[in-house]
Amino acid sequence: MALPANITSGGDSNVLSIAASNNKGLLIRFLNEQVEDGFYTLVIDYLKDNNFDLNTMKVDEDVKAQCSKLYELGEFVDENIKAKERYEIDEWIEPLFNFVYGDIDSSDIDAPINTTGIYRFSVWLIYLYQREKFGEAMRLIGERIAPLLINVSYQILEDDDRPKNFDKALMGYLDLINVVMEMGLPTSMANSEAYLSNLEVLYDYVIEDPHVGNDYKTQFSIGMFNTFIANKDFTKAFEFYGLNSEYIPIDNMAVYESFKELIRNVNNAHDTSVLSRNVMTTITKQEIYNKRIDTLINEVSAFVKKVYLYIENEPDMKKNLQILGAGAQL
Repeated sequence: MALPANITSGGDSNVLSIAASNNKGLLIRFLNEQVEDGFYTLVIDYLKDNNFDLNTMKVDEDVKAQCSKLYELGEFVDENIKAKERYEIDEWIEPLFNFVYGDIDSSDIDAPINTTGIYRFSVWLIYLYQREKFGEAMRLIGERIAPLLINVSYQILEDDDRPKNFDKALMGYLDLINVVMEMGLPTSMANSEAYLSNLEVLYDYVIEDPHVGNDYKTQFSIGMFNTFIANKDFTKAFEFYGLNSEYIPIDNMAVYESFKELIRNVNNAHDTSVLSRNVMTTITKQEIYNKRIDTLINEVSAFVKKVYLYIENEPDMKKNLQILGAGAQL
């Protein structure tokens, strides 16, 4: 199963800046911190690069001793990825799952784990996705991931209270949650009431969090709205849309079909009128936008024609442009 690139790929500006400083000890400590917080797949993205070799990096022995988790992960990458030339995530996610969590059943969502860090459930969730165990993935989200994020969010009173890697973990989890939401699966597949109820609580925290970008708020809102539609809970979907319409653009293709389904299933004329009015407003805005684009194109075209005629009527300018190569077609 293909996952969004930002879930498994690196790109942390901190890594790049530290690497550029050529301070190997600082780089090793930083990557080890990422592993301790559960960002295994992101660190692997660096370690599997053939130009990145931990064994050739000269650092003090005390740094190696303090960063044992990173070196253990480095050995895993050497043995399971580089040596076997298995660079795609579906080729190494199972041994990584066993490396991170030990001998546990991936379907046993209540299984105790020794892994720590805010992003500690990410490998588990990715593994369930790769195995296409979507019901179990939804249970893991509802019973362990969402409660973890809710608990941390609840404890954050000021910016200084935010754990160091919380923002990065939150965005990563939201991307992972969106994978199953985009499938439009009914929540009954989770066989757990915690899935939707805890996502609703988490949603409230995310929407109110100024550190979360509007793109993530929109993504999460669309996912929740489509989930209510998939559940045939049209009353809840109407209520949710009414409260969060600013993050649910009905001209978005991910929303369009769900919105039509909602209009067909609302229970009274007033609700139908409200939804229809929103549709007409969006269509009108789109028509105005299209007209503005057409007007702009016409204006640009007219300007180009004026410039062309001006050059045609000025032989010296035309000659100079052709010499420079800028007007070869004139």
